[in-house]
Parts: sequence; C-alpha cells; structure tokens
Amino acid sequence: MNEAPCTRKLTGLIALAAIMLMSSGCGGGSSLSQPDLVDIAFDDLRSQVEQVIEDAERERVAVELVSRLERDYEALYDRVAERRTRVRALNADYDAPREAFVALTDQLEAEIRTARRTAGATHRELVAAMTSEEWAAVAKANTRAMKAAVDALQAI
Repeated sequence: MNEAPCTRKLTGLIALAAIMLMSSGCGGGSSLSQPDLVDIAFDDLRSQVEQVIEDAERERVAVELVSRLERDYEALYDRVAERRTRVRALNADYDAPREAFVALTDQLEAEIRTARRTAGATHRELVAAMTSEEWAAVAKANTRAMKAAVDALQAI
C-alpha cells in the first residue's frame, strides 16, 4: 500500500529529470517545437496531479481533466493556426471582396472564442476537482503548462 506513493514519486522524479535533460541540450537552444514543449508541460502537470491526489477516483477524474485541457488547448492552437493560413490564402487573392474577409474573420474569431471558452471551462473543472492543498501543490506545474500553451499560441 505504501509502495504506490513511492512509485508515483519516483515516476515523477524520472519525468522531471527527462524534461530537464530534453530542455537543456547542447548549444543552449531547444530543438523541441512549441507543441512538443506543451506536451511535456502537460505531462508534467499530469504527473504532479497523480502524485498529489491520494484518492484513486478523484485522481482518475483530475488526470482525465488534465488530458481534456490539453486537447482543448490543441484545438485552440489548431484554430489559431487555421486562421493564419486561411487569412493568408484569402489575402493572396487580389480579387477577394472585403465581405469575404469580414465573413472569414467573423467565423474564425467565433471558433477561436469558443475554443478559448471551452479550455477555460475545463480548467475551472480541474481546479474544482482538487482541494486547495492539492491545487497549491500542483500550481507551479499548472503555471508551466499554461505558459507553454500561451507561448505556443503566440509563436504561430
């Protein structure tokens, strides 16, 4: 029974060591893409949640919420990247009327707004699924995951 928390802590330490090794490669620059960094940050958050929550059912729910939050941010990333691609394509068409731009930007902004709201709602569910002590214990990992997600969006 006491072996599981030790195993979880060891797994978390191994994951942290792997992240540190991957992010501190030779030459000082990271060869990982922004989406890869987001994946690593969410894996770290997931690992922290697994270590902190002792109740198996609540842990399962919280881990699923972290996974859902990651998918929500991936969907948001995809919408923002799609906006860039589609606006560029329309901009390349010199005969495109202004109405086409307005319609496209209205549609894409609505999709991005919906994706952002979905991610926010999932994040609130994650916070609600944890006690304040548990949340405090994973706060740094959460901050790193959110920062990685925002950095990836800004890099588009």
